[in-house]
Amino acid sequence: RKTLDKELEFSLNAYMNTLWLPDKQAWHNTLDWDPWGASVNPEFARQLWLSAKILPSNPKKAEYLERADLAIKNMKRGYGKDFPFYIGGLDRLYPGYRNNIIGLINSQNEDGSWRFDPDVWNKNDTIPHLDYHKLGKKDDVELGLCAQKAYTLLKYTRMTGDKASLDAGLKALAFMGRFTIPRASQVWEVPVHTPDVLASAHGVQAYLEAYKITNKPSYLFEAVYWAYTGLPFVYLWNNSDMPYMLYASIPVFGATWFTGSWFGVAVQWNGLDYAYALYNLAQYDKSLPWQKIADGLTVNALYQQETDKKYEGLYPDSYDFMTKAKSAWKLSPSLLIRNLFVMMGYSAEPGTTVVGSGDEKIRISSALQIKDAVLSDGNLKFSLSYPSEMDAYIMIAGIDKPVGDSVLKDQNIINETQELGTESWKYDPSSGLLFMKLKRIADVMKVEIKGVKPRYASQIRSAIDKINWQFKQGGIYDWFPANDLDSFAIRDGYLINKSIGSDPYVVCEPTKIKASEYSEIAIRMRTSKGEMAQFFWSTESEPLGEANSISFPIVSDGKIHEYVIPVGKHDKWKGTITSIRLDPTNSSDSEIIIESIIGRSAKSD
Repeated sequence: RKTLDKELEFSLNAYMNTLWLPDKQAWHNTLDWDPWGASVNPEFARQLWLSAKILPSNPKKAEYLERADLAIKNMKRGYGKDFPFYIGGLDRLYPGYRNNIIGLINSQNEDGSWRFDPDVWNKNDTIPHLDYHKLGKKDDVELGLCAQKAYTLLKYTRMTGDKASLDAGLKALAFMGRFTIPRASQVWEVPVHTPDVLASAHGVQAYLEAYKITNKPSYLFEAVYWAYTGLPFVYLWNNSDMPYMLYASIPVFGATWFTGSWFGVAVQWNGLDYAYALYNLAQYDKSLPWQKIADGLTVNALYQQETDKKYEGLYPDSYDFMTKAKSAWKLSPSLLIRNLFVMMGYSAEPGTTVVGSGDEKIRISSALQIKDAVLSDGNLKFSLSYPSEMDAYIMIAGIDKPVGDSVLKDQNIINETQELGTESWKYDPSSGLLFMKLKRIADVMKVEIKGVKPRYASQIRSAIDKINWQFKQGGIYDWFPANDLDSFAIRDGYLINKSIGSDPYVVCEPTKIKASEYSEIAIRMRTSKGEMAQFFWSTESEPLGEANSISFPIVSDGKIHEYVIPVGKHDKWKGTITSIRLDPTNSSDSEIIIESIIGRSAKSD
């Protein structure tokens, strides 16, 4: 298709036509088999939105934006961890990301590992498979079971500076040091012992994040090592009649459930993940032409894309070179488009720039390109550039709250606000994070914060052991809007939200609450629509579910009411409470204002 712009435009047909379901205003994730069902995929929307910004002369630009905006409107489970850096809401959606990190840390073993548990896989398997005991024994462990989780922890550290996630991530890398063969990143169908190119990719990413944070050469050495281990999975030659064979990648040296061999069968989505890791590595290591190899893996996927209208822009899950047969299962081009962004010179995800040293490091994260960052004489300065139509959403970690008129863009004062609806900044004292929204009116914008005081604030705290939230005193980051809810805001001492579906709920986790200390929960809130609410909890032996819940009627008249939930009378309110969930209403489009959630002890009855 001649140019990268044309390749991107062709791939976007998948989101505009091939996968789109007009009646549901949602996308299929794949075609001819979609085990996940139709959904509003945040990554599809982000790629459409960003493409419209970097293809300014494209006649379909308005259509891309219209489809992305429609998807954003219909999203009920959040925007994902990267999209808020592009469209906003970062200040309110941050809690969900933090809680994912807490979950990873709490699931990590003392030795730094995460291990295979066939019983858990059998229990949680959403796509019926065989017995997972056939793929490995309980507590089997390999690189692929740990590396992606370590990468997630360390990426979070890079953006926030959090020491708990850093310790957990480096602890995982120390454990991973015992492995020499990439295995076990696809244990949903492949035996744990099987060599696996995804494990190579995840190993590169994990060690490279550690190098970015610490600047220790040993971590870069390990990242390079794992990059080399991925090469045996890649075809560096091709038959003359099979141009799509060059740079194709097989997924594993093994078989699915010991019967479906992957030798001679390309699974290019694996290769695209490996390519993305190599693109990142190429910025730091020149021992091999990593970028050329990554380009080759990406171009191979372009060769495999379907051109007929039914599957336009998709590519097969697998391609058997011996029979020249394509899999009937067609995949979305999301991984391919991610790599195309990189080939076109754009970052495919938000970046972070660090200034300062020791415990006084300041981290600036944005989807825009950050340049010329410097901390001098207490003043933080940096510039931002990217496509002219993109506003800047910025997160700065490691500073105290700016004072007065000290935040400037192009020498103009930027004001503090409670909501980032206009050009402004907002500071969260509990997390030590500064959030900014800046309008883009020139090719480069210059930002300055005067009188900066470095300040470390821990992001990951111990499990919550008390039921005591009076939102005028804070506590917003203990909760996150998990489903059918707009983003959180605190205003006049209230937690403010709005339901965007009929099953809205907020979650607080992890908790370590002794059930015996509380006989009832008092919730003061007001709603504008709905008749019923519900309170859920999980324990060390019981997951969140209807069996561990109490429903109660609500009065939706726009006034504050106190609802008392008699948890002490429920036979499953016992032991240690590990998470709690509140469904404040059963209606969509309801204003939800929560003043407090207070536990009352049996002794005070």
